[in-house]
Order: sequence, then C-alpha cells, then structure tokens
Amino acid sequence: MAPVGLLLGILSGAVAVGVVQEPPSLSLSVGETALMACTIQGAPSNWIQFIYWKLNGSDAPLQNDSRISITRGPGGHTSSLLILSVRPKDSGTYVCEALGLAQGKQVLYSGTGTPLLISNVAPVLHLREEPGGQLVCEAQRFYPPELNISWNFSAGANPAQETRNETLKENPDGTYTKTSIVTITEGLWGTEVICQVHHMTLPRPLPLRLYLPSPRVQLYHWLFPVRVILAAALIIGFCVAHFACR
Repeated sequence: MAPVGLLLGILSGAVAVGVVQEPPSLSLSVGETALMACTIQGAPSNWIQFIYWKLNGSDAPLQNDSRISITRGPGGHTSSLLILSVRPKDSGTYVCEALGLAQGKQVLYSGTGTPLLISNVAPVLHLREEPGGQLVCEAQRFYPPELNISWNFSAGANPAQETRNETLKENPDGTYTKTSIVTITEGLWGTEVICQVHHMTLPRPLPLRLYLPSPRVQLYHWLFPVRVILAAALIIGFCVAHFACR
C-alpha cells in the first residue's frame, strides 16, 4: 500500500518513508472533541527521533496543555493529537512531522495535513428593557464575529434623538457576544421598538420586538392593585363597624 503522506526521505536505497494522517479532514461544532492520528511508514522505530504536530505551517510545534494532549504510541511509529472543547480559533490544517535519521543525517518527514473546520455558530438573541431607561439588544455566543445590530422605531418615534452604544467581546470558548444599548427618549414611550440582527448563519435578518407602554399605562398598572387593596380595606372596615354597632 503506497503511503498517503508526503515522501521526503529515502532510506536504505529503495525504502520510502511516509507519514499517513487520519482522518483526511474534520468538521466539528464548538465544544466537541477533535482526535487525529499519524503513522510513520517505512522506517524502523529507532530511526524516528521525534514526532511533532504543527498548525497552519507554524514553526513552533503544539504543546500539551489543559485542552491539547499529544501522545506517541508503542514502538514510536504513531502519534495522536487530542483537542478538547474545540474553539473557532482551532480551525486550520494540522500537520504531523517526524524527525528521523537517514544514513546518519537528520531528515524531516511530513504528512499532508488534516484540515479542521469549526462550524459557524448562530447567535442567541435577547431584547430587554433595563432600569435607567435603556433598551438592550444582545447577540450571544456567535461566530464568526462579523454581526450587525440595527434598530427600527415606530413612525411616531424620533430615532435621531437616540443615543447608542455597541460593544463586542470574545467569550472564553472563542465565540462572541455583541451588545447594543439605546437610551429611551420621550418619543419612544407607547411605541414598538424592533432590534434586528444580521449574521451569516441566519437565512434572513432576525427581528426582536418590544412594546414600551406609555407612562400613563404604567401608572395605571401600578395604581390598580393599590386601588383594589384600598377597596378591600374599606369593605372590611365597614363590616367590622357594622357588627360592632349591633
């Protein structure tokens, strides 16, 4: 069986050394586990000194850490690369390289690489009113980071008076959160506000709607339970007085 890896060395005259990587490619979602393996073919184990994994042609090999585990199998012919909880920034081509000896000289044998693709992540959306007269539209845990938030107001509102503030931050898992804040002005009360999010994972812009009741309606809803309590207190007081006078 001919080796799949790139042949970079010839040992003992006619013995070809190749690096075979599996799987040929990987496509995962954020948080899943990536597992890759490589096998050095055509060379005795004592000829292979080191096996490295590199990402996107970097000169520096990957190192073991809290998410990355690199192991070398018995006999020295194999190596595996394990990446826990993959992040969008883990995307790229992973190449297995073996440093060996050919006729007393060091030779580098390299595989063809395993491309790792991390799927795009659609945003989780929230629209809410916060104390202090602010509307907050937030898109959470999305990737890639290019995302646009726009606001639409009812015909009676004056968007020219709005004050907006937008922030974009990277989350620990490599996804992003974007927040857009609008200050509620007098013209927005009693109208419907629409926050619209545009992202490549969405087939069309996604609108979120929120109705802002007028201050009079808010005052009525606040006074209604008070009126009920006062009415109940008057009825109870009347009944107590009526029976006390009999």
